Amino acid sequence: MSAYLAVNLCVIALPLLLSFDKRVAFWRTWPAAFTAIVTVGAVYIAWDSHATGAGHWAFNPAYVGDLRLAGLPVEEWLFFVTVPYACLFTYECLRVYLAPRTFPLVRPVMAAVAVAAIVLAFLSVGKGYAFLAFSGLFLVLVFYIIFMPRIAQEISFVAAMAIFFVLFAIVNSVLTGIPIVTYDPAAITGLRIGTIPIEDFVYNFIMLAGHLAIYRTLLDRRGT
Repeated sequence: MSAYLAVNLCVIALPLLLSFDKRVAFWRTWPAAFTAIVTVGAVYIAWDSHATGAGHWAFNPAYVGDLRLAGLPVEEWLFFVTVPYACLFTYECLRVYLAPRTFPLVRPVMAAVAVAAIVLAFLSVGKGYAFLAFSGLFLVLVFYIIFMPRIAQEISFVAAMAIFFVLFAIVNSVLTGIPIVTYDPAAITGLRIGTIPIEDFVYNFIMLAGHLAIYRTLLDRRGT
């Protein structure tokens, strides 16, 4: 078993086992969850395939298997299932257990971060990964500000994002610390938190914000 496959299995094991908890019953929302996972995953597979082809990052062959699809290790494909699944499960637990409170300051904070993101995108022209990450962050924040401000202000959304970042930092510290994933210095800003490029935090936020947007939209249509 490759190291990357082991990471994927560790990420999804507990959320999958607890999906049948009677109160949360996450399995009941699987149609919405897997629609979000497949939709966002398709976009991220395309981004990933482009990025590896352009040399923005690469996978250490010592820690991934030989099987590849669209130029990506099969473990990377699994990453776009295991991580979103675990995060959507966590979000659903928070929706069930937390009181329906809101944080009204979230919207102006998002607006300020969006301005910073577009400035950083312009400053990162020529740095492939950094430019795409900051541009994507700007677009996602604008989308939430305009179309989903109520959801973004919910305590369950804010708490979920905080937890996601902690969990992501743990998982990505393994991926970048071993390293399973390596980066072209010319494609990133060089700013890191520990061993993790700052772009990876942006990449993660965009991905999970996309999953949550689709997931909540589908659940709201069903009235759940």
